Amino acid sequence: MAGKGRASVNDMKRVEVLVLMEIDQQTEDNGGPYGFSRKTLAERVGVSPYRARAAIDRLDSEGMIDVVSRYSDDGGQLANGICLTERGEWYLEGVRTGMLVQEMLEDEVVDR
Repeated sequence: MAGKGRASVNDMKRVEVLVLMEIDQQTEDNGGPYGFSRKTLAERVGVSPYRARAAIDRLDSEGMIDVVSRYSDDGGQLANGICLTERGEWYLEGVRTGMLVQEMLEDEVVDR
């Protein structure tokens, strides 16, 4: 794997959270599973396609997302769809709650 640097666990988790947030947002905007290309997802999240794919694979293996095959009316293959599972929604809600608490603590320190 020449050219591939080792990422820290914190950095991998950060990318996973960004991917989950993007999937959640796109699913909400489109009313269904997020049909994606890895390149587009990587650009939206700000990482390489390799890192986006690795995050998708980890999230899928952890049961946080479902990756589903999609087809057009004429039977042609479309980009895979991704949606959050119940576990993924629960995890993302916890992350968002933690982010709000962190912001509140930072605001409190500034007010002192």
